[in-house]
Amino acid sequence: MKIIEAMRIAMRALAANKLRSILTMLGIIIGVGAVIALMSIGRGVEKYVTDQFAGLGSNLLFIAPGQISDGPPTLRANPVKSLTLADMQAIGDPSLVPDVTDVAADFQTRATVGRNGKDVTVQASATTANYNTVRTWNTTEGTYFSQLDSDERQRVVLLGADTYAELFPNGEYPIDQIVQVNGMNFRVIGVMESKGGGPGGNLDKSIFMPLTTAQDRLFKQKNPNGEYKVTVIYASIDDADNIPLAQDEITQLMRERRGIKYLDQDDFSIISQNDLIAVFGDILGALTIFLGAIAAISLLVGGI
Repeated sequence: MKIIEAMRIAMRALAANKLRSILTMLGIIIGVGAVIALMSIGRGVEKYVTDQFAGLGSNLLFIAPGQISDGPPTLRANPVKSLTLADMQAIGDPSLVPDVTDVAADFQTRATVGRNGKDVTVQASATTANYNTVRTWNTTEGTYFSQLDSDERQRVVLLGADTYAELFPNGEYPIDQIVQVNGMNFRVIGVMESKGGGPGGNLDKSIFMPLTTAQDRLFKQKNPNGEYKVTVIYASIDDADNIPLAQDEITQLMRERRGIKYLDQDDFSIISQNDLIAVFGDILGALTIFLGAIAAISLLVGGI
């Protein structure tokens, strides 16, 4: 009887304070919905970022100059010792790093690409001929350039998906069309599949050309020893279980090549996909908890 009487009192109180009751119910409903929605959004973003990094390639290691923790090269007080093609060749030597199955190099800079009076500023990637294989990155039109194109320093270029859309707004067939890269004519031989965003920005707003062509004709950037610079080296590892061992092997090799003394810090970074996923996963996990806490506060306020 006490329970029934309590329910009657509660119903009379609700009926007497209809507006307050409705607002309280709305607060609770909105609070619960906000918790669910924000947690779902956080998890969705986390999965999206993880998938983006997984799409960078299979069992990849990224070797870059300088320590990532020191910040971008432009913000560092001391000059960063660059990577070179010789470094890439050493890492790809099976007698030195047995677990590496393939290796590619990439020199990245900004460039202007134009067609029919329209200019677009993009990221220019000057790469070795096996770059698309190492990165597991296919073309939707045409093919990636060959080793012969690289050896002959051919003026050929591939367009990222967004670059193609901007230069060919009507969907024209791009193969064998001429575009200008920093004012120099290049023949389009392919369009890369869409990759979306990545650690280096929008991968689709980019162009790709032979590294040798860029070194000889466009971006003649050398280190103090007269060697052409590369921005990053990609090493493909035979098995995911061997990635830690390969990291150790490459670290030892690079320290020897760069003359780093026993107790001195590395002046380069070796990063795996798992490292990137873990770092961004931690950040997004904390963000998800933060969003959930905000939504929970609104639920608490609504309940009060």
